[in-house]
Amino acid sequence: MKSPVVKRSVVVAGHKTSVSLED
Repeated sequence: MKSPVVKRSVVVAGHKTSVSLED
């Protein structure tokens, strides 16, 4: 579950990190 979240964060340069965590 953390793998996809981390990948998404990297794509957004850590901008959507909080949003990914909620997702």
